[in-house]
Amino acid sequence: MSADEKSPSPAKSAEDIASFIQPVYDIRSFEEDRLRSKFDKRIMPLVCSVSLCFLDRVNVGFASVAGLQKSLGLEGVQYNIGLTCFYTTAAVFSSPNNLLGKHFGMGRWLAGCTLGFGICCMCSAFVRNYGEFCLVRTLLGICEGGVLPGIAFLLSKFYRRQELTYRHVFDPFCTLVNFMIFSGVLGPVLASQNIGAAVGGLIASGILKIDHIGSLKSWRNIFLIEGLITTVVAIGVFILVVDSPIQATWLTEDEKILAVRRLESEYPAVNEAAQHTRKQTIRAGLLNINAWLVALAFFFINVALQGAAVFLPTIIATLFPEKTAIQKQLLSVPPYFLGAIVQITSPYISMRMDIRSPFMIFHACVGAIAYAILVGSKSLHARYAACFLVAAGPFTFGTFSHGLVAINTSPDPTRVVALGVLSSMGQLGGIVSTWTYVASDAPGYHRGNTLNLAGMIAVIVLIVGTMVHMKWENAQRDHGKRDYRLNGLTPIEESQLGHRHPKFRYKI
Repeated sequence: MSADEKSPSPAKSAEDIASFIQPVYDIRSFEEDRLRSKFDKRIMPLVCSVSLCFLDRVNVGFASVAGLQKSLGLEGVQYNIGLTCFYTTAAVFSSPNNLLGKHFGMGRWLAGCTLGFGICCMCSAFVRNYGEFCLVRTLLGICEGGVLPGIAFLLSKFYRRQELTYRHVFDPFCTLVNFMIFSGVLGPVLASQNIGAAVGGLIASGILKIDHIGSLKSWRNIFLIEGLITTVVAIGVFILVVDSPIQATWLTEDEKILAVRRLESEYPAVNEAAQHTRKQTIRAGLLNINAWLVALAFFFINVALQGAAVFLPTIIATLFPEKTAIQKQLLSVPPYFLGAIVQITSPYISMRMDIRSPFMIFHACVGAIAYAILVGSKSLHARYAACFLVAAGPFTFGTFSHGLVAINTSPDPTRVVALGVLSSMGQLGGIVSTWTYVASDAPGYHRGNTLNLAGMIAVIVLIVGTMVHMKWENAQRDHGKRDYRLNGLTPIEESQLGHRHPKFRYKI
């Protein structure tokens, strides 16, 4: 070996590893403020635009109100079966999508999934029968399966753990840009299913005023136009997105170093070798107890959340049967916008306080109150008010769940798998949601609302359990009871411990 060749780095001492525990840079430092500002302006608009995928979860509900089931001749539970096809394939393909995204580059993989989603959404405008409806819903699920966990993983390559949850909502600047671009006025944003749903309602209402586009009329125009928007955005994202700060041509060399070092400071002893996918890192993601507790909670949340996303227009329509189709669409918009406001402010406060679990418990309690009203009240005004609470409760929970799992799993392959587990459980909840509001239970939907009330109680128990376990595990590490994990390990093996490393601390 020549003198100018670098020898392998020696194993880090305990003191060296400990230096990684606390951030090297103050989160409010000028350099980081400037770096975050660049990320917010360059990454967030692209990632926010990917959330156009969420439009289809609600536009199928709006299309149903506008006559989809009658046009296709759907009878009994055939509509629910079609919705189940979507969530089934989305659940199955969540983890494979994420692993493929890590291999090929998450940014462009997300753009590809979004492009496929947009094309399939446009194809929905041309379905003629029950079989074609189920086929298109199945293909939509394949494309959508990896979107949410992929977004969470991509953001974790740019933002600190404390910053991450709020970025799962959106940056206010990005919101304004999206509002101005899409539909001339408004646009959906990352993880903001409330805004996506509200925008979907506004767009759907406007589209229904269009007599026809070629041979397509009524609800078919909803799928055609919104699918076209998604397709165009996907092409733009593919051209502009980057997978990590190192690839960003709009960062200086010093900014790239800062971007890498500030994330390294939060994950002790993790090096580049640990970022390669291996059996043990995949296993660590699959067997992560905290991820599973949050995933189970996300399952129950998604039963309520996806049920509301798809069926809320139908529920509101049963409350106001005398209204026209367009008026019913517009009545679904205010609850989503209230939820959007909560979904902005709650994660921001959470970021400033650097806690997540207590906020998740709070939003589950809001959801429990909402479903208790829907179960126990006969008043139309009270039941409509409960729809606002549903949008402000379960919808916001999803933002926290992906952030909580992303910041408490390491290294990257483990995080990818854990987020895939979370997303798959959420999609399974989506499958259940398609059967919570069936026509035979209208107009009160007592069984569906009772199920969701029980689900909210289960969520509260699971997140309290997660918080207690994380605090207990941190205490064990503080007292040196996990130091045995380092015995006999090489530096590479030590780096692969990720969140199981004795110096790693969970954030509640």
